Amino acid sequence: MPLAVAFFLSGAAALILQVLWTRMMGHVLGASALAVSTVLTVFMGGLALGSHLGGQRARAIRRPVLAFAVLEAGVGLYGLAVPTLLESLPTLQVGLAYVWGEARDGQALLRFFLAALVLLPPTTAMGATLPLLAEAAVGRMRRMAETTGRLYAANTLGAVAGALLSGFWLIPTLGISTTVRVAAGIDIAVALGVLLAFRVGGEPWLVAREAPSEAIHLYEAAEDLRVKASPKEQRRALLVFALSGASAMALEVLWTRAVGVVIGASTYAFTLILSTFLVGLAGGAAATSRAVSRILDPLRRLAQVEIAVGVFTVLAALVIDRLPLWLHEATRDEELTHAGLYVTHFLLTAAVTLPATLALGAVMPLVLATLASSTASHAGAVVGRAYALNTLGAILGSFAGGFMLLPLLGVERGLEFSGLMSALLGLYLLGHRWRRAGPEALVVAAVAAVALAGPRWDVERWTAGMFRFYLARDVYRYGWSSSTEVIHHHDGVATTVTVGRYPGRTDGLGVVLKVNGKVDASDVGDMPTQVLRRLDPGPLQFGRDLRGPQKLLHIFSADSEGLER
Repeated sequence: MPLAVAFFLSGAAALILQVLWTRMMGHVLGASALAVSTVLTVFMGGLALGSHLGGQRARAIRRPVLAFAVLEAGVGLYGLAVPTLLESLPTLQVGLAYVWGEARDGQALLRFFLAALVLLPPTTAMGATLPLLAEAAVGRMRRMAETTGRLYAANTLGAVAGALLSGFWLIPTLGISTTVRVAAGIDIAVALGVLLAFRVGGEPWLVAREAPSEAIHLYEAAEDLRVKASPKEQRRALLVFALSGASAMALEVLWTRAVGVVIGASTYAFTLILSTFLVGLAGGAAATSRAVSRILDPLRRLAQVEIAVGVFTVLAALVIDRLPLWLHEATRDEELTHAGLYVTHFLLTAAVTLPATLALGAVMPLVLATLASSTASHAGAVVGRAYALNTLGAILGSFAGGFMLLPLLGVERGLEFSGLMSALLGLYLLGHRWRRAGPEALVVAAVAAVALAGPRWDVERWTAGMFRFYLARDVYRYGWSSSTEVIHHHDGVATTVTVGRYPGRTDGLGVVLKVNGKVDASDVGDMPTQVLRRLDPGPLQFGRDLRGPQKLLHIFSADSEGLER
């Protein structure tokens, strides 16, 4: 229990620092997208490196709990210095510019490299903490999945608390500088608390030790019934764990866009989506950790969980375009408060993400149970290797979700593709047991049929912009009704763009341009606010003289033609 509490607080501090570093990196790099990408990549890369190094060193460290405390204190103290280090990056960049080159891509790469140098040490230390605690807390290898799963669940739940605190209270109320000190104080307090408990209570009080009991005797008696995973099956489980991390991050990217279009692409909305995602992971890990010791065939159950991820993802995709209708019913309430609105957003997000993320949270304990069934290694090494592979997969998935699936397949098809891939991972695990995989194969076939032949989204309804109160309470006062015909729609890396036309007009006008569900331009009601100035002499043609959505889009991206908005 003391280690779980310490790891909960460690997870909270880590997420607070991640949010802070993203904000501060935006001031240094000058582009929010580059800042988010830099922090996310370095953060996850550091976790992977730290878990790998921690797993390798855990066995040789005589007091892993003490090492955990030292790492936590180091993260806290280093976190206090990060703002100063980041402020020095522009000066250092200027000094290295003539060596690195003046090309735009070269400068962006230089900024990324310098930022990575600043953030890699603390994130590597964070990644090493889980293998160290696993080495300290796991008394026997057969308890590795249960004990480590509980630690992982506690850390993830702490991350939820950190995300909510930083997004809704700490930064808006205390500011960035004070929040940095709060996060560092949490890490240092965790280190001091662990050291005090270690010194006062002694190692037996900190580290779980199994006393003989009837439950343990029954467990040992059931060991003969447990299906042992062969070395080949363990390698498959590790590969699936890595690909599951990729699938999870790709789904987070896609769900963020899908739900963000409905509830609004604000910082608060992103925080709620992230928190819902982490709640599912923590809940799935905690529930599975309690039951994993009674699972006789963890590999088969892992396959079934991966298939369940695919089922829930594809089924949830079927209702995403109906979320605006549910939000409409809630926002029409004249007594709705901001707190009530956030609760509504959380419930809408949970309806889409929670079933699949609960299944994703069950993956880690089941993978560790599969690896522990016949491995002769120690807990720290097994956990470190598995967690490093999962984190590397997450890095790949975050890139693929944002830069490949979104622009190539779109949100809807991207979600269906990710769900189908998760289901196929389950079948891959059962490939050597194909004679007994009939039920699972039928479920995967049904998932594929729904993904390929199921109903398509009503794009006009999905991008209705119902998060804007005046639409829900005035325009759609008597219920939802489609007002435009979608003539162009594309999900890009940064935004989702939709162009619609009001039907029945005879003047050639009535074209509306939406960005992430919000109307940003039109050739009717928005014309007075769309001031255009031609840089070269000559009369300016307004939208009334142009025809078609391509012309309207041309107006708002016509820098090459000498126009500016």
